[in-house]
Amino acid sequence: MVMHYSTGTDQVACGRSSPNASTQPDQVTCKTCLRSAAYAAATVTDTQAQEIVAPVPAAKAQPVEQSVTYRTRSVAFAEWQNKLADGSRLPRGRHFKGPQKKAAF
Repeated sequence: MVMHYSTGTDQVACGRSSPNASTQPDQVTCKTCLRSAAYAAATVTDTQAQEIVAPVPAAKAQPVEQSVTYRTRSVAFAEWQNKLADGSRLPRGRHFKGPQKKAAF
């Protein structure tokens, strides 16, 4: 069920007549009420009542040494290539499941 924003005793912000009305802005689900000027004014006053804390910018991260990262990657890549060099690695994929028989037409 849709909850409308009630501006007065019998008035709803979107102009509809509905028994589902609330004076609390956080419970409103009617899209027309959410876009109304009365709802916008109510949410601004609620926001001003609370303390708005400005976000504190995060500290900058320390840079990582590029030479260490590059060296580690190149060593790992060289080891991986040496592992594959002996030719004992099996091919992967659906096309390499075993010897394929050629279809005779």
